Amino acid sequence: MKNIFACTALLLLIGFSSFTVSQEGKPDTVQTGIYGICGQDSSNRTIELNLMKGHTFTYYNVSYVDGTANCMGKWKEENGVVILFDHNNPFPIHTKWKIESGGTLKSIKSQGTGMMFFRIWYMGNCK
Repeated sequence: MKNIFACTALLLLIGFSSFTVSQEGKPDTVQTGIYGICGQDSSNRTIELNLMKGHTFTYYNVSYVDGTANCMGKWKEENGVVILFDHNNPFPIHTKWKIESGGTLKSIKSQGTGMMFFRIWYMGNCK
């Protein structure tokens, strides 16, 4: 009986310790500024997302089938995801961008329908 109690107590202790909240489990926060593809200058860009401090954004992307996205709107951050809304683009754009961490380059990524996805980097860290 003591062995069963000891094993149960040990399993509960291990179980509760695995659910503690740590800083590592906390979602990253997005850095405001321009995100795009490193190595492209602004005259030859294919995609660019500028997240501004007033929670407004500008977005430019030439890779849509419907045409070029060139719009502005508002953004918010929820649980490690940047959400674009109230944009003035005439067709749908990628509105959810997951914040990625790791390394010195901060990036965000978005997946559309099927296999189409974008990953863009914070341009302030590009060399």
